[in-house]
Amino acid sequence: MNFETLWRDSIGFWRVWVITLGRRHRLLEEPSRAASGPLRLWTDAALALGVVKRRGGKLVPVAPELLVDRSHPDYLAGHLMYGALRSLDYDAFGAFFRRGATLDHLARPRRAEAVEEATAWDHAIFLKRLPADARRMMKRGCDVLEFGCGSGAWLKAMRRAFPKSRFSGVDPDPESGAQRGRAETAGRTAGADVVYLGEVLHLTDRARTLRNCARVLRPGGKLLVLEGFMPERVSSRPMESVLFAMQLDQALQGVRFMRRSELKLPRGFSSPRFVTLGGCVALAVATRQ
Repeated sequence: MNFETLWRDSIGFWRVWVITLGRRHRLLEEPSRAASGPLRLWTDAALALGVVKRRGGKLVPVAPELLVDRSHPDYLAGHLMYGALRSLDYDAFGAFFRRGATLDHLARPRRAEAVEEATAWDHAIFLKRLPADARRMMKRGCDVLEFGCGSGAWLKAMRRAFPKSRFSGVDPDPESGAQRGRAETAGRTAGADVVYLGEVLHLTDRARTLRNCARVLRPGGKLLVLEGFMPERVSSRPMESVLFAMQLDQALQGVRFMRRSELKLPRGFSSPRFVTLGGCVALAVATRQ
């Protein structure tokens, strides 16, 4: 650690906030409209920090595949926004460090916006890396249930990709607009061929949720669990170290990320196989026997 490293990180911090403001207020989609008035201050910062550039008399994002194109596998802006939006609640860490007081993750302001931004990349890479056996089921047509569906972004993407399948979802947050239901108890017995949990399992009572998945799935059905899995030991690798910082955010909600070795499936499932999607994010796939 030295002056140059910390100064570089300081600039990175402000770049993240400029990107967050640009996405929240749709300035990155049309940066040229932010050339006058109060918006000019954002434009000046975005130019100075290399977020946008001038091309043919217009302002354009420097790297649209990173900042604007949600369907691109290198899209990163959603993860940057997640951290920036979550940090607005971090005055609560005082009580957490003193007394272990946690926040109700369903009641956190900006929760839905932060989660939707962070999981946009998950949905794009899921479609690219979905294993062939699960893809065949969904192409042929089957019943798919998502636990913790939020506002339904994953469901919408899957309906477009697999029009012959039937998709439904439940979520415990009344503000999501989804059918109310918890991963630990929702779903009809033997009512689904595929159950999907995207960045959700670690927020639930894992043992109860996995037993419920076994109840809901038909024989031969697929359990798909997408998570940011913690490394087995502390790591300073760039793609792994950030997860240890994000773990603080999860702890403030009274939960923890899990390691791959901690995904213990109940009797009746095959051993999970892990498909690495990028960094520490992986898709665990298991079959209901």
